[in-house]
Amino acid sequence: MAQDGQLPIDPAVPQEAAGPADEVRMLARLAWPVVVGQLGLMLMGVVDALMVGRISGEALAGVGLGNTWSFAWLGLGMGAAMGLDPAITQAWGASDRDRFGRAMAHGTVLLALYAPIILLGHLPAAVALGWLGQPASVLPLAGEYARVVSLSVPAMLGWSLLRQVLQAQGRMWPATWLTLVGNGVNVLVNGVLLFGWGTGVPFGAIGSAWATTSVRWGLVLALAWIAWPEVVDIARGLRSVAWERLQALASVAVPVSVQTSLELWAFTAATFLVGRYGDVAVAAH
Repeated sequence: MAQDGQLPIDPAVPQEAAGPADEVRMLARLAWPVVVGQLGLMLMGVVDALMVGRISGEALAGVGLGNTWSFAWLGLGMGAAMGLDPAITQAWGASDRDRFGRAMAHGTVLLALYAPIILLGHLPAAVALGWLGQPASVLPLAGEYARVVSLSVPAMLGWSLLRQVLQAQGRMWPATWLTLVGNGVNVLVNGVLLFGWGTGVPFGAIGSAWATTSVRWGLVLALAWIAWPEVVDIARGLRSVAWERLQALASVAVPVSVQTSLELWAFTAATFLVGRYGDVAVAAH
């Protein structure tokens, strides 16, 4: 566990004597929980597709398009959160708790400014997808899906921020374990809302959107509980937010945000090209 603002170092190796092999081992210990966590996040989407696909191909196409539109917009916020990493990590490495809190607070304000933009981007999904030549039969479901999951935008931004904060301290496992647990919860909530498991009241394909939204909020609340001292630091740091610091942080985070978003939209464009061939093609894609 990191102590006094330092990243975890193998205690058997004196820091000044660490060689390339020791550096690789340290980086591997930091990296592989992040890899597992990313796979866990991807697995949630796979599970959603497998369960929605049991309803119909048209349902899968509608949910897939709605989710693709949503994630392309979320890329703005997730990229901005990654752009906060230098300021937060440097403050932690300097063992300056006040500076650490201020960096997190300014990051919170920046992401709060992103939130309404991302949320509003979700709302015209059906109209925009229609302009892009997507199958008319699935536009209502795609639009409704995007509107429902827009309610989880603050949760996703909060999750991205807190995950970066914990990773800056070398604490990789909390977000990873929560993601893995979240997959199990996601299956159960999808089953209840999609098919009416235990209730006999299925909501159909749109139940997947409500399941995704509820699981995302559950994940960020659980991560906030784990990172409660950091949440308190953020609250304290919000008292001293300065426009100059916010501008400096934005000068790093915004370009990362734009780059991440452009990368996502490049892959999203492929989905929209396939969608011009009809609902069966986009469902298969």
